[in-house]
Amino acid sequence: MRVKICGLRRETDAELAIELGATHVGVVLAADSPRCATHVEARAIVRCARGRAEAVLVFRGESNDAILRACEAVGVLRVQVHGADVQRCRELAGAGLLPIPVAVVSPVAQQLPVFADPPTERNPSLLDGGCGGAGTCFAWSLLANDLPHAVFIAGGVSPTNVAELLRFRPWGIDVSSGIEIEPGIKDPVLMRQLLRDVRAHGVVA
Repeated sequence: MRVKICGLRRETDAELAIELGATHVGVVLAADSPRCATHVEARAIVRCARGRAEAVLVFRGESNDAILRACEAVGVLRVQVHGADVQRCRELAGAGLLPIPVAVVSPVAQQLPVFADPPTERNPSLLDGGCGGAGTCFAWSLLANDLPHAVFIAGGVSPTNVAELLRFRPWGIDVSSGIEIEPGIKDPVLMRQLLRDVRAHGVVA
């Protein structure tokens, strides 16, 4: 199983996440996010991850040109763009990036959304309970009958509830606010607890 620790701003947090088994590290470059990192912070995290975990840049509200410039400046191709529709994801892919399509699942949803382009190991997608970093869960019980392959599950995941999510054996989980001291600053105790629980379920990639 893949584990993405997102909303990172400190290289020390990224280092610990990777040491504990995270397969992906996410850096938010959305100007409206309290976890928005500087390019200097992002480059330090990317250097830390190189050859050990995949770095993902997270955007919301930026133009394609702004995203391309940021990716070039930081040196990352994998992007997660909240609010991007299918056509926009395809445009970003056509520009040489590797987008992770995001679908928001309403708290009252009766079924999971279907991605227009089926997710694959090389090009995964993400299901979120909110707009990114909101800490909002959706009904994970929907995964029982429709567990998607190559999809990260995000939104409100924390050490207190990750065991419930892991019962459905998702392909990947994405965690941000659930392991923080404050936005962008991770709590090493909570991070260790989360990854320990993941390993205990025998689902580490």
